[in-house]
Amino acid sequence: MKKAYVFINTKNSNKEETLNQIKQIDGVIEAYTTLGVYDGIIKIQAETFDELHDNIWKIRKTHNLASTLCLTIIDDIQNV
Repeated sequence: MKKAYVFINTKNSNKEETLNQIKQIDGVIEAYTTLGVYDGIIKIQAETFDELHDNIWKIRKTHNLASTLCLTIIDDIQNV
């Protein structure tokens, strides 16, 4: 399973509505509003990197987003 974290900033203060839209996108398994530099963090997964990439672009096209930062997981190290 391929995974990524997407950090988002919204254009206005209605970040809960934006996160609710993002939660409807395929592969989104967690979504949180945050305080600090970013307005939210989304965890997304897919079977392939191509599918993951497509779903990340769906997030980036969500209405009311000002910016995103995507961190794709390339190695899942467990039991560290």
